[in-house]
Amino acid sequence: MKVLFVCTGNTCRSSMAEGIFNHIAKEKGISHVAESAGTMTYDGLPATDEAIKVLKDQYSIDISNHKSRSIKKEHLENADLVLTMTASQREFILKRHPEFADKVFTLNEFADKSGDIEDPFGRGLDVYKKTAEEIYASIMRIIEKL
Repeated sequence: MKVLFVCTGNTCRSSMAEGIFNHIAKEKGISHVAESAGTMTYDGLPATDEAIKVLKDQYSIDISNHKSRSIKKEHLENADLVLTMTASQREFILKRHPEFADKVFTLNEFADKSGDIEDPFGRGLDVYKKTAEEIYASIMRIIEKL
């Protein structure tokens, strides 16, 4: 199974989600794989220093080689499941590609939780830590479901 995580810039939330998901799947010996993309980004941007630091310090996950990608139709076609960080990102995708409605959800919605994963960009290391913890908890629930 291929999971696509989507946020705005693909330098914070979705890059962390991709790293966390792939790390947990590998630990559990599951063949699922994650990728990520952004709704409003340029290709080739690195993950933020804060995202890299938080994942390395808290979870021993290295996303220092991450490069952002702008979401494209083929990313949606190639994914079995598309998980956005917010309801507005889900709507952004579905307005342009309603044919993928059966596989696009918010991360928390698919984890049977409510609310959006807030953007930590420019808000300091503590907010990044909280965001990473939220993403980690939701991904754990999702991997159990899969």
